[in-house]
Amino acid sequence: DREQNKLPLYMNEISERRLYTPLQLQEKLEGMDGQASAFYKRLGESCARNRVSVDIVMHTSAKPMAFLDIATLGEVCRATTGDFLWIRAPQWREQLLEELCRPVLSYHGVDAVFKVRCSNGLEVKSYFDSTAPGLCISGGIVGSPELELSNVQPSTTIAVELEHRVGGLPQNVSRVYLQAALLYTTPDGRRRVRVSTLALGKAKSPQDVLRSTDFASTISLIARRTAGSLRKSADGETTLSSARVELVDQLCNILACYRLKSGEAFSAPPAQLLLPSKLQLLPLFVSCYNKNLLRASVPTKGASRSSIPTPSADERAYKFFLSSAAIPGCSMLLAHPNIFAVDSLDNGAGEWVVPTLAGVRSEMEQSSYHAHIQLPQSVNPSIACLKDHKVYLIDDGITLYCYVGRDVPAELRTELIESDVDRGCWISSSSDAGNSLQRLVWQLRTFTNVSGGSESTVRPTYPSTIVVISHGSHRDPFDNTIMKLMVDDSMGGERDYSDFLVGVHKSVRKLVDNRVIR
Repeated sequence: DREQNKLPLYMNEISERRLYTPLQLQEKLEGMDGQASAFYKRLGESCARNRVSVDIVMHTSAKPMAFLDIATLGEVCRATTGDFLWIRAPQWREQLLEELCRPVLSYHGVDAVFKVRCSNGLEVKSYFDSTAPGLCISGGIVGSPELELSNVQPSTTIAVELEHRVGGLPQNVSRVYLQAALLYTTPDGRRRVRVSTLALGKAKSPQDVLRSTDFASTISLIARRTAGSLRKSADGETTLSSARVELVDQLCNILACYRLKSGEAFSAPPAQLLLPSKLQLLPLFVSCYNKNLLRASVPTKGASRSSIPTPSADERAYKFFLSSAAIPGCSMLLAHPNIFAVDSLDNGAGEWVVPTLAGVRSEMEQSSYHAHIQLPQSVNPSIACLKDHKVYLIDDGITLYCYVGRDVPAELRTELIESDVDRGCWISSSSDAGNSLQRLVWQLRTFTNVSGGSESTVRPTYPSTIVVISHGSHRDPFDNTIMKLMVDDSMGGERDYSDFLVGVHKSVRKLVDNRVIR
């Protein structure tokens, strides 16, 4: 049983790695693990074959001591294009209701088939099968593979890896064409085909590739590839430490290639770390991803040696599941949280803003101008930036934390927070300051709204709001969670961001001097 002797397993990275790896992806299992692997594999295949989508909702305490095996349960959801939701907030009713309403209110399709075709010179290499939803069907030697999906929603995201055919692109063409076709059944039973065709210019130099790179898509692919290699590697090929090293090596190779292949970068002083204009935040993403999702598990500060370290295998598996299914626009948020100081809102923060349409002519431009809530200035995720006399709203992509410093005046705390012995704490709706904070929460929840419903978004989950009142110690589970979100600082053996950039610069200079790009 995987729960037997769970504490020693949690304390050992090699053993713990198996705990955040789905049983369905492991081989040579015996006993109860082998039986469970066969059961869940048959369940996923049977549901996918019969176009049944499995959604799992799990409600536990903030830090459950039991091992939940979220990795295995999440794999069933992935194979059947379902969702996995883990609710740990004390105020759980709102989140559960919204998650149940989301598939009902949003437009969706069932019994879908997805296929990508390319023009001459290109072909589909893979659909990132370890993280792609649904069942991948090979297209043979000539045709491209296709995905069979039980259902599709606005938040369904599929990563496709392309490669050059033998001989490369034809010399007499200046553009390449990609076509994605989605066959699905609408909620009223009609069969529909949606086809999207994209024409791209052929790059003439590596500089063209770097100038046209989409940052959000790049980091989304990096996150999926890393999570996929860890989930599939159950026999020691890939560990957390090797994944961190590989991620940094990828970053250094990209920057070294930019230095060698770009004329402006090549002639720049070697003491300067140069970044492509479209990838300015790539080092920040790599640093934060290593600390947030790939950091080694360590005992919780102030806890006994028998306590489960943080992050636990279940927490890591849940983040891997979400990062593998998130849209590109959410990938950075899952690694680097947004923090806003909300104790004294000024410059219109927390209020409705209606943009003016002066000078806007096209209908497309007008459609992008809509009323929204003005957000306050963000704060760097560092312990040095968190003041004890302030209140912060922290968004890590999964949960919204209202963090109240230990020295916040009692008047302000009463104005922002309401509490009850049975229900705990929540944001007040009976004061002006509380209403402004509620509007900020609403805006963060709906910042990428593309589907119907009151607050349905393309975030991986509907973020619950948790009020955390600091007491100057890390014994509170959510207080400790917030400290682990300070990804600009050094943690888990990883350097802070400034020292990380220094190390990356040294590695890049070494690669450039040796003219070595792996």
